[in-house]
Amino acid sequence: MSAASGVLAMQADALINQLRRDEVAACEREGRQAEERAEVIVATAHREARKLVADAIAAERTRRQSELQRARASIDTARRQALQRAAASAVREGWKALPEALRRLWREPGARQAWEAAALAGAARRLPLDRWQIECAAPADAARLQQLCDIARAHGVRDVQAIAAEGLVAGVAVRCDRAVFDATVGGLLSEDMMIQARLHALWLSESPA
Repeated sequence: MSAASGVLAMQADALINQLRRDEVAACEREGRQAEERAEVIVATAHREARKLVADAIAAERTRRQSELQRARASIDTARRQALQRAAASAVREGWKALPEALRRLWREPGARQAWEAAALAGAARRLPLDRWQIECAAPADAARLQQLCDIARAHGVRDVQAIAAEGLVAGVAVRCDRAVFDATVGGLLSEDMMIQARLHALWLSESPA
């Protein structure tokens, strides 16, 4: 082999060795890059998995809260309906007993005097203060009728007379020309819808929450 051939052979070997080293280095780089990409993919997958789990938990919590709210609303509605039915039943029973309760109240002297005073005060607010005829449930003696006239005059009524009305069971009615202020049992109960509505509201307000 000539000297030139030997030099070429050595250069070829060196080039081949360099190519092999470059190939190994390239393979190592590709391997590291592949590992890095794999780590990124795994980390991303973990994040997505955690997000999906968190979203699923939040959705389930929201669903359960909605179900709980609907259940509470249903219970509240049922409770209100039950209270309304109970109130209506209580008002019906109370309404049946109210006339006798009022008549019993009229038979008590203190309650009767308060009833008469309230009736005359109400009449004074609604009727002209002249030419009154006060009709009081019998029996009513002269002293009591005079007392009713005195109360009316204290409210400014100029011409007043009082009589015992045999047809009245309890209460007082005041007539002025064609107008009447009726505070008898019948007159008080004639506003039945308003009274029952007030009794209904009173029953509900006193019911336990």
